[in-house]
Amino acid sequence: MNLSIAGIFSLARTRPNVAPEDMGMILAGAALLSLLSVALAVRLRLYRLAAAAGPAQMAPGESGIVLAVMLLGVLAAFFGVAGLAIGPLEQTHGAAGRLIATALGMSAAVGLVVGLSAFYRRDGLRLMGFDGGPIALRGSVLVGLLAAVIAFPWVFWTALGSSALLAPQQPAMHEIFEAWADADATWRILAVFSAVVVAPVGEEVIFRGLLQRIIWRIARKFVGAPPTARPESSAAPQSLGPEAAAPVPDSSAVSLSPARLNSPSPVCSWVAILVASLLFALTHRPPAIVPPIFILSLALGYVYERTGSLPAVMVMHAAFNAAQFALFLSLVS
Repeated sequence: MNLSIAGIFSLARTRPNVAPEDMGMILAGAALLSLLSVALAVRLRLYRLAAAAGPAQMAPGESGIVLAVMLLGVLAAFFGVAGLAIGPLEQTHGAAGRLIATALGMSAAVGLVVGLSAFYRRDGLRLMGFDGGPIALRGSVLVGLLAAVIAFPWVFWTALGSSALLAPQQPAMHEIFEAWADADATWRILAVFSAVVVAPVGEEVIFRGLLQRIIWRIARKFVGAPPTARPESSAAPQSLGPEAAAPVPDSSAVSLSPARLNSPSPVCSWVAILVASLLFALTHRPPAIVPPIFILSLALGYVYERTGSLPAVMVMHAAFNAAQFALFLSLVS
């Protein structure tokens, strides 16, 4: 679920209390954030394609078919629960009801995938990217926030350009903005929680935790080379820094951790990132928001491949949605 930057500006133009200078300041801020993003990307060497070949979350002998069946079950749970709830909720609460129905479907999907992963393998959740304790969680939060800062300006500019080209007269509006205008206070809070917290968690579990892993495994079969060993995972997630992409010497002294098999080249990682991102973008509508969502998904997939941390991409996705909603409130509230 992704909020619409272009839709925010469209709505702002209809509000007499929003001065053009305010939107000009936001554009200037986005330009400065772009410079910061470039500086951070250069400092962390994120421009290197090989940097994406981080810890892949697959174990030796883990069945891709089992993961595919699990993905189908999760999708069935999502559409089943959301489909049952959306009718009555939308009838009584409009756009807020649709968001709540989607959140219920996402909650069912996340609950199912967590249960199935734990049942299928004792280390199933660790393989998905839930690795470590409180220290790892704090590290994931920091990585996710940093990645959101780096990615936000490029999603921002892509959204503005896409809206100008594909929907110049009527920029796409996200349901959260409709819900904020029409719903009462309680349903507003529920709608915002659904869009900023529940949706990012559910979407990252489905598209990164399951789908991207499946595509990575398929790609590795076509590459054909055996994986190389990586050290046992530490309590904290792998960082975004230059050392994250450093090669590991091929030595028998290096233990083979099931959760840390690295593809023989970044090809597997980038195939997984690109395909999962394309599918993620195509699940959104209208067409004008597909390009910026694709850019956002590339960043999410990169962070997941680079760090092996699912909480990191959840935080990044949630921070991105929260930033857009804060932008909306600053302009039109």
